[in-house]
Amino acid sequence: MFVIFETNGDEASGFLSNYFDIKAIALLILGVLYIFFSAKWLWRNQLNAQLEKAQKGFMRFMPVVVMSAIVFGCLYGIHWKFKEENIPFTIVSSFSEYKQTKELLKDQLAKPKGQSLHVKSNLSSQATYVIVIGESTTRRNLQLYGYDRETNPLLSEIKEELIIFDSVISPHVHTITAMDKIMTLQSFERPKVDPNVSIVQLANQAGYKTFWLSNQRAVGVFESIPTIIGSAADERYFLNGNAYNDVAYDEILLPKYEEILADTTAHKMIFVHLMGTHVGYDKRYPKDYNHFKGQRKNKDEKASEYINQYDNAVRYNDWILKQLIEALRKKSGDRYLLYLSDHGDDVFEEQNGIGHNEYNATRPMFEVPFILWSLNDQIHLFSDALNIENRRYSLEDFVHSFADLAALKFDGYDSTKSLFNVEFVPKKRIIKDTIDYDNW
Repeated sequence: MFVIFETNGDEASGFLSNYFDIKAIALLILGVLYIFFSAKWLWRNQLNAQLEKAQKGFMRFMPVVVMSAIVFGCLYGIHWKFKEENIPFTIVSSFSEYKQTKELLKDQLAKPKGQSLHVKSNLSSQATYVIVIGESTTRRNLQLYGYDRETNPLLSEIKEELIIFDSVISPHVHTITAMDKIMTLQSFERPKVDPNVSIVQLANQAGYKTFWLSNQRAVGVFESIPTIIGSAADERYFLNGNAYNDVAYDEILLPKYEEILADTTAHKMIFVHLMGTHVGYDKRYPKDYNHFKGQRKNKDEKASEYINQYDNAVRYNDWILKQLIEALRKKSGDRYLLYLSDHGDDVFEEQNGIGHNEYNATRPMFEVPFILWSLNDQIHLFSDALNIENRRYSLEDFVHSFADLAALKFDGYDSTKSLFNVEFVPKKRIIKDTIDYDNW
């Protein structure tokens, strides 16, 4: 219900356009018409006759009264026993809880600094760090992860400069729920942290000047969790005012990114939120990137078309990441770029369709790219010595990895939950609240 409440009209229409075709809509209309005319016939031919008979005497109402009592009693019993499955009740109660939660998030996460949190930092003399947050990108379709198409020709050229983690998953397959855990202290172990803190606030308190650069709509002030988190940054830029069904190329971010890099502040932390490979794949890349065509093996024409569009979007995303890296390369001081995605999409791989849906989730929806670019020899030596690329990891603990990368410590920091720490200890990767991903 939280996902439904959080979704704006544009994204909802994009979702529906990919999950409902003309045949499904026609069946829905026929179903509604059937219910309407059946109810109309029942009212005319049955209910009116029963009411006329009941008017002849009080006793005739007794069966109705008794049956009504039984029905309402059953409904109450069902509600008491199966309250979580009561959809109307869940909608009403969840909406109330949703409003309270959003107010709490705005009160805690939108402020520049977290509440009651002590942060220590050990910053270098000059540092520029970039966290790139992708959208709906599964690592299954990346050449860097062994995909059979050249979807990463540019990043492959600098592969020796990359640390490519091959066993990282997202805790959820929807942006709202995923970002809530990836970007804050929330986790399956601690589902209701109070007060909660985001990685943007941690960076602020550590002494970085923070920037939030987004190609996703702000959707009004504090109207979505990514917007709330980004609102804590020192400087915020939401450059996309279009709907999700409109053309939205991530290259719109590049000029502003160059400006931010030119900022003379000694310590900068830049968060870049991409449109990435969001549904509406053919609208995520220019015509010049219409590279993949033709029918895929063992796939029909429709499936092949969607796969081609998605792979083209991934290839364009490869170009975007290369531009971000090359611009950062020109700067001096310590610097790195970390790329991850909030969740993935399954495009006719383990499901007969596209997109992401936690109820019917598949592995490609959880398996996300996690790639670090750095020219720091110590990081690469550390990676080679401990083989950290193969560490099984869930992004619900990302705040601890972020702390090590940002050279900061905070109350509640746990070195065993950081990919970049010698004390790292693998743990169960939980999805859907209770399921162990590795035994799923």
